[in-house]
Amino acid sequence: MIHDYLYHKVGQGVTAAVLLLFLAAFWIFAVEEERAIQKDSASRLEMKRLELERDNQEAANVQRYANRYHENLREMARFRREFLQQREERIVSISAFLAEKAGKHGLKMDQVQYRTTHTRQDNLEVYEIELPLLGRYRDIRGFIEDIETSEMFLIITELNLEGESSQRNAVQVQLSLATYFEGGGS
Repeated sequence: MIHDYLYHKVGQGVTAAVLLLFLAAFWIFAVEEERAIQKDSASRLEMKRLELERDNQEAANVQRYANRYHENLREMARFRREFLQQREERIVSISAFLAEKAGKHGLKMDQVQYRTTHTRQDNLEVYEIELPLLGRYRDIRGFIEDIETSEMFLIITELNLEGESSQRNAVQVQLSLATYFEGGGS
């Protein structure tokens, strides 16, 4: 009976149709599922690529920060070596600088006081300058601006306006400045 069915044209047609339906179902389920799996794999691969790219950017940022840190350490060492250790030369140039700028702005400086203290934690010497000034307000302001914009590494630690002087349009100011030297200087 199967033999007659397979050799009969209707049986062959039905068998071919069933095989075609089977192949179509296989194509739809197996091949399309494989495509979906490949698409999902491609998505996961793209996510991994993006994650790797982000990790590489983070690593580059960390490397930049590490390079900047080491450069700052070198600059601090150079600053201490080339600037803070030049105590005697800088004291003379600071005194000359202050006298020159006071003269430029027409200010009177009386009884300038100098004091040295040590910081234990950084092995630095703090050189403090107490500077009484007498002059017009705008001239004092110009003098302070010259100090702030100079390369003398002078820090204004205190500024006290003591009031008007007996001279016309003049004010008295007590200005405290500081600078640093490598500790243990003479």
